[in-house]
This record gives sequence, C-alpha cells and structure tokens, in this order.
Amino acid sequence: RLDQPGGKAEISTFGQARGDASYGARAVLNVPVVKDIFALRFVLDYHDWGGWIDQPAADRKNINDNIYTDARMRALWRINDRFDINGTLIVHRNEGGGTNIVNLPPYSESLVQTFIDPALETPYEDDYDHYNLTATYDFDSATLVSATAYTDTWRYRASSRRFVFASDLIPDFPGSDVYEAYGSSGTSSNLFTQELRLVSSGEKAFNWVVGLFYRDEDESGDDIKTTALGGMVLGSDIQYSWATHNESWAVFGEASLALSERWEIGVGARYFNEDRFSADLMDWAGQKANFDDFSPRAFLAFSAAENINFYVNYAQGFRSGGFNGAEVENAGGPGSYGPENLNSYELGTKMTLADGRLYTELVLFYSEYKDMQTIG
Repeated sequence: RLDQPGGKAEISTFGQARGDASYGARAVLNVPVVKDIFALRFVLDYHDWGGWIDQPAADRKNINDNIYTDARMRALWRINDRFDINGTLIVHRNEGGGTNIVNLPPYSESLVQTFIDPALETPYEDDYDHYNLTATYDFDSATLVSATAYTDTWRYRASSRRFVFASDLIPDFPGSDVYEAYGSSGTSSNLFTQELRLVSSGEKAFNWVVGLFYRDEDESGDDIKTTALGGMVLGSDIQYSWATHNESWAVFGEASLALSERWEIGVGARYFNEDRFSADLMDWAGQKANFDDFSPRAFLAFSAAENINFYVNYAQGFRSGGFNGAEVENAGGPGSYGPENLNSYELGTKMTLADGRLYTELVLFYSEYKDMQTIG
C-alpha cells in the first residue's frame, strides 16, 4: 500500500527422529516512502532444512540438507492518476547437499549410495535473479502497458542412476544386465523480454487489444558423464558442452463485439517469427533456422442468465522446431526437427449457482496436432 506502513514476521523450527533440526524465517515489510506516491515492499523467505539421509561410503550424514532463500523487493511509483510504474527484484537461491532418494538397505535406516563410485556426491543448485519493470499509462479510451523483464539463471545437479534389465545386454558378458551412470550438469541462461500492449478501456460493446512482444534468450551448459556396464567403466568423465541462442518477436491483436446483452463474438490473430541457433562447443558444430507462423482465433459467447454462460472457441497453435543433441545424431537420429501445429476446439460453460456458493465450469476440448514434438 502507498499510504500505510506495516509488516509481519515469523520464525519456525522443528526436529526429526533422525537427522538435523530445521529452521525457517519469513518476513514482510511495507514502507511508504512518499505517501500516496511511492512505496516499497520487502519479502524474505528463508529455510534451512536439516537432512536425514546418510551416505556411509562417503562418511557423510544428513546429506539431503537444503538451504532456501527467496528475497523480493517491489517498488510502486504513482506518478499521477494516469501513470504508474512497478518494479520488482527477486533474488532466489536454492542449494542442497544431496539426493532425497533412499536406495541402500535397510531402507528404514535412510541410507543411499551412488553408483560406479559409492563415495561420489550429488549436490544441486537452483539460483536466479529476476528483474521486472512495468509501466502503465491510462488514456481516456485505452490503457498502454509496457512490461520489461530480465532473468539470469544458474542450475547445477549431480545424479547417479542404475538400471537392471531382464537379461544381459551383451551375450556372453555376465553382468551386462546392469547399467550404471554418474554425471553432473550445469546450465547458465539469461532471458530478456519486452511487451507493449494497448487495451481498450471502459464498458463498451466493442473491445480490442493490440500488442508487440520481443524475446531474446542465451543458454549454455556443460554435461559430464561416466557410464559402466556390468561393473566395467565404458567411458569416464565424458564431456558435452553446448550453447543456444533464440530470438523471437510477435505482433498480436484481438477484438470482440457484443451483438446484444446475451451474445458476444470475437476474433484475434498472432504473427510469430523466431531465429534459433544451437552449437556443440566440443567441435564447434552449429545449426540455425528460422520459423514463423500466423495463428488466428475466433470465439462466440452466449449468456443464458446473469451467472450462466456458454462459449465456443477455435484457435490455432504453433511451436517452433529445433535441434537434437549430439547423442541423437550419433545414434542415427535426425539433427533437427520441424515445427508443431495445432487446431484447438473448445466448448464450455461457466455457472455460479446457489447464491454464489457454488461455481461450476465444464469444458470439452478437442485438439488436432500436426508433427507433434515428443521427447524420447
């Protein structure tokens, strides 16, 4: 709020029969800097969760501990009755010492081991910083919104897996029914988006929205893997490094017209264009492609009563194509894949009954996919 300071805080702790104690703190603070004009809001969420899983081979106890911090600040500047600016900053940190999976008997003792080398660790990190600035200007007949965002992300995870097959994968190789892998993956990305949207204002029979959207994303990563079959190491510390860059923009618009107090019709469309690039940094092999699409939409709505509405909606959808990794190509698969297209049909009703105590929504969907993308 712009006119009233306030806040609250709470602290929590708990223990468990086996493992470390856990602690947490949450706090919210509202600070009106200039009454009715400028205010700040601070939110902090912190947890130190104690682990309870032991890894005997590494002489580590309570490995699945977790420290979570999420700090947020929001600023609201009301320049005048027409013009508002909102700013948001989020600093997020989530780090843990190991897996939450128990795989070593006796399971009641909460024990774990990693495969290939039982002393290897499985930590993880999930960190990001997010910045957002939204400006809103209210004209007499429309509202202009500008939304700018930037996110910087870092993720890391180490994991261990073991698969036991029904029979040996290699004849005359006893034990080849057991496949084991240990690896780590680190990914860094940054994402920038900008949207401009102009929306009609007021209660009118004719309403509309037009807008522009821009997105620019860079991502890179390093994967390291060691594999073994039947206890024999097939490849040790095999590294794969990659980088991608995707840049896209879109223009969109939608208009609706109230034909009467009961009937409303609407149409919309979106044009989308994207440049995609992917490279294997180990041999500097790169691929690039461009995708674009025009997607229309139409709907019809009928109000049978004040709180009973029916509607039918048709829309086309689109998803850009992309590139498969080196592992897929090395296995004889395609190096790239094409776009996915969708025709979507929707028939539904929304009802508020029993004096507002019961809300019901029933929807029937039918979708037609062309060249559906799947992960295999």
